[in-house]
Amino acid sequence: MRAWNQLRPERSDPLRVEQIQRARKRGTRAKGKRTAVLRLEGLGPDGSAVIAKRTHIEKAALERTIYEEILRHFPATSLRYYGCVEEEVGESCWLFLEDAGGDPCTFSTEEQRVLAARWLGLLHLTASQVKLDALVPPRGPEFYLEELRSTREAIRGNQRNPVLTSEDRVVLDTILSHYDFIESRWVSIRELCASMPQTLVHGHLEKRNLRLRATPRGPVLLVFDWETASVGTPAIDLAQWMRESDSQPSAEYLSTVHTHWPTLTVGGLHQLANIGSLFRVIRSIGGAHYGLGYDEWSNQSQQLAIDYARWCMHDLRDFQTRLDQRVEYVRSYVA
Repeated sequence: MRAWNQLRPERSDPLRVEQIQRARKRGTRAKGKRTAVLRLEGLGPDGSAVIAKRTHIEKAALERTIYEEILRHFPATSLRYYGCVEEEVGESCWLFLEDAGGDPCTFSTEEQRVLAARWLGLLHLTASQVKLDALVPPRGPEFYLEELRSTREAIRGNQRNPVLTSEDRVVLDTILSHYDFIESRWVSIRELCASMPQTLVHGHLEKRNLRLRATPRGPVLLVFDWETASVGTPAIDLAQWMRESDSQPSAEYLSTVHTHWPTLTVGGLHQLANIGSLFRVIRSIGGAHYGLGYDEWSNQSQQLAIDYARWCMHDLRDFQTRLDQRVEYVRSYVA
């Protein structure tokens, strides 16, 4: 409340404070990166709710840039950004945003995918008018190749973990084999991405970061959590909502961006979405191998080493199945 009152000198108290999230991800990647999200009832215009997000200053910097420099030009509905306040002590700050409300968007219907296609097309047009290179970090195919390589090295270095079963090692061997094959086709993957426009990429267009709000003119899509935004080919965003069996969402996207990228085709979009699905799996596996480090966890306790390996392998089995599908696509359609 001290932070909020720096933005709004007319002091007021919330009707209610609700903690929505305190993220504590497993593994070393999460050290120093905990995020608290709270809903402050009654502080916004006309008594609406305000979302207060406490995070590390470095993590907040990118989100601030998106709201302050890019989304303020966005021609469609977006969340109102009230400001950011750094804490006097420590390295955290508070971001204050409008509460999106509404219902989750799951991309389960063609109507939702058409809405997402229009929103993404408008975002790309807006971003094309901003000098993104000076504002947002790049994240092209080489980012995912480096993720693939570092993950492969980490898995190889931990294959002798005594907690792993023979079935676990088969999963890991399969991932390693797939990664070797994917890297052998990376020149073609890079060329496919280079043939498409470079623009603003959200990176996590998932249900938890999307809301559908009903309005008199129909539903609008609201998107938040821009911590992983980047500049690059929008493959990973297209992968979230595009279905090759759908014609209307693809047509909606193409008609929206046609003035700036008239050479885009439906086939090109679908190809890019499939590459984006591959990138997503690489990122997922990269975030799930943390539990393989037996020495790191057993130094704390033997049970912790066992638990982390089990949690890790549970996720990796699922991701290996998805990777199988992506490899088949690369084998069939990427020279």
